[in-house]
Amino acid sequence: MMSFGKKILIFGLSSLFSPAPFAAIPKPATLNNAAVDAILSMPEKNRYILAEKKTDELYPQLLELASNTKKNLGVRWKSLTLAAHLKKQSSVQAIRPYLSSNEWYMRNAALVALQEISQAESQKAAMQLLDDKALVVRSAAVDALGSDLSVGMRDR
Repeated sequence: MMSFGKKILIFGLSSLFSPAPFAAIPKPATLNNAAVDAILSMPEKNRYILAEKKTDELYPQLLELASNTKKNLGVRWKSLTLAAHLKKQSSVQAIRPYLSSNEWYMRNAALVALQEISQAESQKAAMQLLDDKALVVRSAAVDALGSDLSVGMRDR
């Protein structure tokens, strides 16, 4: 009769040399388009909570949606701001190009996203967007600069 310790040792060694020791463990399901759409349609707080559980899987899909000109304003705006929320500082490089987007709402989304993740990047972007052709974007730039100033004043 084989002892429990020997059984564990044999199982462990056989697992090491097996071509697929974990083949029976299912891979996590990828988020399909309907699941991503459902996440984006949720209220902001719920959207953030659920998305944070799927950050690595969801992030590239969000950036793809944000750049898809066939999608509507709401989907693209939410996609970009949620992507920034999920990856924080590491998303700055992906967000910057949207500051010069042809669509005003994507320039606005980029500024809002940067405000959440980096005060320095937000200030630079706001300065750049102060003379934007869209009133909404100019207003958001002024708000961003104003909120940065008020934070500085509170710290004194």
